Amino acid sequence: TAAQKQPNDLLDKRDLLVDQLSQLANVKTYDEKHGMIAVQLGDRLLVQGKEYTGLDKVKDGEGMYMLVWSDTQARARISNGELRGLMDLRGKTQLEQEREPTEYKEIIPNMIAELNTLAKTIVTKTNEIHRTGYSLNNKTANPDDTDFFVMPAEGDSFENWAKFMKVAENIKEDPNNIAAASSRTWNDEGNKINFGDGSNALSIAQLKHSLNSEELQVQTEDLSSKLTFPFTGEISFSLTMGNSYHKVSIASATYNDMGELAIALDAELATYGVDVSEDNNSLVFASSNSLFKNILDFTLDDGVTAVELGDYHVLMVSDATTDDFWRSISAEIGVISQEAVRMVANQNILVAELESKRQSMSGVSLDEELTNMIKFQHAYNAAARFITSIDEAIDVIVNRMGLVGRA
Repeated sequence: TAAQKQPNDLLDKRDLLVDQLSQLANVKTYDEKHGMIAVQLGDRLLVQGKEYTGLDKVKDGEGMYMLVWSDTQARARISNGELRGLMDLRGKTQLEQEREPTEYKEIIPNMIAELNTLAKTIVTKTNEIHRTGYSLNNKTANPDDTDFFVMPAEGDSFENWAKFMKVAENIKEDPNNIAAASSRTWNDEGNKINFGDGSNALSIAQLKHSLNSEELQVQTEDLSSKLTFPFTGEISFSLTMGNSYHKVSIASATYNDMGELAIALDAELATYGVDVSEDNNSLVFASSNSLFKNILDFTLDDGVTAVELGDYHVLMVSDATTDDFWRSISAEIGVISQEAVRMVANQNILVAELESKRQSMSGVSLDEELTNMIKFQHAYNAAARFITSIDEAIDVIVNRMGLVGRA
């Protein structure tokens, strides 16, 4: 400083701010001239002497935020601290600054995906059995052919199965519409037969312990830039089923929208056990047929427009029961939680030890200060006693020795 003195209060306040910042993110500090420091966040300097670089936040379409540098709008690299923990928990945003593949653990998105997988398996398998049963309100010889859970509309799909999982309206309004029986409950004359049959409901309940087969899904790229509706053209692609290679072609036709195109493909691939739906200007192919492995060379308009396909994803619980799958999800979250608690405890011990060592070097020792206070108090008492003795001697000389001459 100009007065050549240390501004201890300001230095302590700066150290406190650096400590608080280091809890949030990965920061490093460097000493510079005139007692100033440089603070680095990730791969850039946040503060250097009197200069600094600001941080902004940007939001994606889902309402999730990203920290970016104010001058370049580049993503700020956060590799440690509370912010990184929250990012690992939340997952990546939809912004173009994100790296691919993601560098985050994506704990919550992975958990949601697993719950959606479980929910879709329960919904799909339950409905398959429920459609074959008979309800108390069904007086015909044919199964009800109704769903217990709400399913996506024809040609449509949704990803958040757990979020939208709900019982069908007709069953909510009247429980007698539950197809609990495996055979008809009324004869042709309108008399009750087979009342009390719950074998179909039992089959649904036993799904909990049934081994599930794999369902695969592959999605095309966004076709809005390649297709203009109404679209007229031929569709052809190669389909791999196990070791068999199938060439599928649909004659040239006119489609008014992506939904009509998906319906046409769905009808063509029904014999292969492959379902086709439309999702945000893309075509989605899905199948629980264990032989369904791949779709190759997907083209539109007589081979002119090639369509790119994404990676294959498993959509439903496979090679496990829904009960075991749920237990594995619960156990995984439990292990993650226990590990997090253990790591926090270990880090707290380590931080406390490091803080103790730092304070022993740069902090104030209460024991030492108390010892100094006692030492200075005794020195003060001794000095005071010395002054008192001098004062008494002077008093004797001035006030008492003069009386001898008067006598």
